[in-house]
Amino acid sequence: MASVAVLVEDVVRGQGVDPKVHRTAVAIADAGRVRLLKSGPLRVVAEVGDGAPVTVILRARVFGQRLSVSAGSETGSGWTPVTLAAAVEAWRRAPNRRF
Repeated sequence: MASVAVLVEDVVRGQGVDPKVHRTAVAIADAGRVRLLKSGPLRVVAEVGDGAPVTVILRARVFGQRLSVSAGSETGSGWTPVTLAAAVEAWRRAPNRRF
């Protein structure tokens, strides 16, 4: 099974995501506005933002090479600056980006 870091690698590098969303997400991560609360190979929980941060959960799925993303009360497959910022920080801090 692939880890969260492996599953987000392409999108963290800007592939398959809107360039504006990617730039904004990287700026959020670079500004230190992502705090990893729990970080493991299959599940990452992060708070993103200042003041009233949004909780983001990135979870590798057992079946197939899929990733589940939720932010606050929203769950979906589309990347937002907030969810992608969490992915960027998780990917940067992953000790090993291989299976």
